[in-house]
Amino acid sequence: MAKSRGTRGPSRVRSRSSAPPAEASATSGRSNRSTAAAGKPLHGIDLEHFIPWLATSMTRYLHGVMTEALAPLGMSIAEWRVMLCVFDGRSYTLTEVVEFTSLNQSSLSRAIVRMEKKGLVTRARRTHDARLMSIEITPAGRVLCEHASLAVREACDRELGVLTEVERDSFVRIARKLLAELPPPKREAGLAY
Repeated sequence: MAKSRGTRGPSRVRSRSSAPPAEASATSGRSNRSTAAAGKPLHGIDLEHFIPWLATSMTRYLHGVMTEALAPLGMSIAEWRVMLCVFDGRSYTLTEVVEFTSLNQSSLSRAIVRMEKKGLVTRARRTHDARLMSIEITPAGRVLCEHASLAVREACDRELGVLTEVERDSFVRIARKLLAELPPPKREAGLAY
């Protein structure tokens, strides 16, 4: 997945023109979905300041960055998220991994089957309850997870390098506050990243 690296930060969200958003959409030929014909935000939604749209745009972009970082290692984001969950060496049930990764159960099951075939994780029935499967990371999985995590960290640090340390800390604090206050997400849909 090729991504343009020519622009950074908020300019990715705005049109390429240096004009204000309403004028930019008129000059670039693209319609600004957040603006009514009269130039006013539609129902008070100005995408340049609409948190859900900004969060989704950033998530999509960073998903691409992480996908590119993991591709040379032959790993998907879903597989990496599973390995982050089981990296501590404990044995986890499928339900626990679903909770940690926010993947839906079918996506998670497919990822685990792929990872097991690659020798990255093992699955076994729990002795005290044969209905429960436990998932554990293998030594090869641990090594690959370390390489993958470094690749993702370096790629994301490059992309987020426009933020100062104070801005990053503020962003993390605000995001964690929102996540703590919002109701739990619907797990069926999974997450974008």
